[in-house]
Amino acid sequence: MELTERRKHPRKEISLFVDYSGQKVLQYKITKDIGQRGLFLQTQTVELPVTKVNLIIHFPHDKQAYEAC
Repeated sequence: MELTERRKHPRKEISLFVDYSGQKVLQYKITKDIGQRGLFLQTQTVELPVTKVNLIIHFPHDKQAYEAC
């Protein structure tokens, strides 16, 4: 059975280092894909759906990190 892509914005497969902090945890993770409206991070901790999180994304070959809240 083939899955149908339902995203409005396509994702790009890329490994990026991401610092993730929410109400419960601060973690350093690697994302596997990123898109115009989001990225995928797998964590061991579940945050509530309305929890604001901070992300600092580190792109390869770029000395500057980018923060998203």
